[in-house]
Amino acid sequence: MEVSDLSIDWAIASQPFEEGSESGDMGAIKPLDSGFAIVAVDVAGHGAGAASLANAIRVFFERSYELAPVEFLSALDGELKGTRGCVGVFGRLGPQERVFRYASVGNVQGVVFGEHRRRLVSQDGIIGYTMPKLRERQIAIESGECLVLYSDGIREYFDPDPSLVERSASAGQIASGILDTFGKGVDDALCLALKLG
Repeated sequence: MEVSDLSIDWAIASQPFEEGSESGDMGAIKPLDSGFAIVAVDVAGHGAGAASLANAIRVFFERSYELAPVEFLSALDGELKGTRGCVGVFGRLGPQERVFRYASVGNVQGVVFGEHRRRLVSQDGIIGYTMPKLRERQIAIESGECLVLYSDGIREYFDPDPSLVERSASAGQIASGILDTFGKGVDDALCLALKLG
């Protein structure tokens, strides 16, 4: 997919806790006039209730993805009051500076795999329940590098075989490879991989 001079390859791999059920983890990417909006969330718990709330968050993302990161998570917090809540990351990747500007609450993890591995910084809290004073952060992503967002259904700290995240690997290979290799199998799991061209 291309927007302006920014091309990306992206994929999402997910797996529900129970075979045949729906997942409470959700990821999505939408093109903007300038760049892309990216979200990954993990609804508390699993099963039908978590999946229903994840679908509601997807609908919210579809109508609100043009918001800035702090505004998006603040608005989502308002939408989720009185629910089981979620944790998540929302950000925007711009075409000129190739920087991912994001806000993150809770334990959805983010890593940029490249020559030097860098981790996203998250704030403690639960969206819809206990929100911190949000702060927008940024991280540069160079051509050929891959941003990976993943839920706690995948081991928090993992060290993939270099061939899994090498420059020739597609986003689909990276997302499914991480899920298959490092998924815990005891919770819903999500891995979103975005590779910058």
